[in-house]
Amino acid sequence: MIVVVGLALDRLPIGDPSGRSIRLLLAGGGLCAMVLQTIGTDRSYYAEKKYPIAPVEAAYAQARATRTIPSIKAIGGHGDRPSMTSNDAMIDGISQRYCYQPLLGYQLEKFPVAPLQAGPVIDPARQDINMKNPACYVFPAQNSCKPGDHFKIAELDKAVAFLAYRPFAFEQPLRQKLATWLSLIAMIGVIATLFAASVVSLKRRTSGSGP
Repeated sequence: MIVVVGLALDRLPIGDPSGRSIRLLLAGGGLCAMVLQTIGTDRSYYAEKKYPIAPVEAAYAQARATRTIPSIKAIGGHGDRPSMTSNDAMIDGISQRYCYQPLLGYQLEKFPVAPLQAGPVIDPARQDINMKNPACYVFPAQNSCKPGDHFKIAELDKAVAFLAYRPFAFEQPLRQKLATWLSLIAMIGVIATLFAASVVSLKRRTSGSGP
């Protein structure tokens, strides 16, 4: 957006000698508006809202010492853990239902909540698993689903792996597979080039040094 605005200012149809001054005036006005907007923004939330990090640090230390990570067992909602903040729900194996994700809108207005609900992830009374399938967000067509769909009962093994922070298999388009292999080949090529350059440089230094 910044580049587009800059190019637009440069291409304004102003042909008289005062055109440069007008462009500078417009750019200065935009800069002043941005500064005033920044100054006038209420940021008291960041000063007053203190986040206690001790519980998360303690859970991290325990997970590091025991080499075990508590798997997600339930979906949480607002106010279900009054003694701690909602961001600490993962400590107890709870996935926050209304966690922030910019791609879904600042107020999560694009987040397809239903049929996600607070409660156990795996509930025999449900027709599906109470957890969104992340593969449906990135490759919906290849996985026969749409963004926001849940894991199906037949995908229980995949859901269990995901809940335990382990990888699970899902379909990818050919372009993604090619991109993955291309990235791997490029990485190997860069490492090989650097190694070869280091060897050549070492040989030159060795051959050029006297007794």
